[in-house]
Amino acid sequence: MDVIADLDTVRVTHEAVINATHVRAWAWHLAVTDPVHVARAAVIRLDFRTQRCVVLNR
Repeated sequence: MDVIADLDTVRVTHEAVINATHVRAWAWHLAVTDPVHVARAAVIRLDFRTQRCVVLNR
């Protein structure tokens, strides 16, 4: 994996394929997160909690 950044853009590549790109953010406290990843993580957390409740209620 390679991270390539210039003054305006950040790109993440793997084997010459661009996997992520976004406008560069200069704030120290800012984390850039893909909204699709955030949504998928919410589903995974819900699935985990639901699965765990079913097992505990047997």
